[in-house]
Amino acid sequence: VCVDALEGADPSIEVKPLNQVESGEQEWIRDLRALCANLRIFELAATAAGRDLTPETFRAGAESLGEIDVPFLTFASIGPGKWDASDELRLAEYSPEVGDQGGAKPFGPLERTD
Repeated sequence: VCVDALEGADPSIEVKPLNQVESGEQEWIRDLRALCANLRIFELAATAAGRDLTPETFRAGAESLGEIDVPFLTFASIGPGKWDASDELRLAEYSPEVGDQGGAKPFGPLERTD
C-alpha cells in the first residue's frame, strides 16, 4: 500500500527490487523499507488505540498488537516493553559489489528471533 501510494502520487516513480534497478536510477526501495514499515506500525497502533488518540491510548494500542503484518518484515510483533517490531535476524557480510558504495550481503537464511 505504501509503495502504491508513492507511485500513485508521482507517476514518474517506479519502485523496483534492487536487482532490477539500472545504474543511475533512484533506488526507492531502500528508503521505503523503513518508511513503509513505520507507517504501517503507526497505523496499526493508532487504530488499536481507538478514537481518543493520546500518548497513553497509543501505547496501549501498540502493546496490544502481538504478531503483526508489516511491509518488508517477515517476522514482526509488538507487545508490552517491546519497542522494536522486528523479530528477525540474518547474518550479513560487507560486499563492495552491493549498491553504488557497497553494502550488506546476506550470509545465510532469515531466522526468527523469538
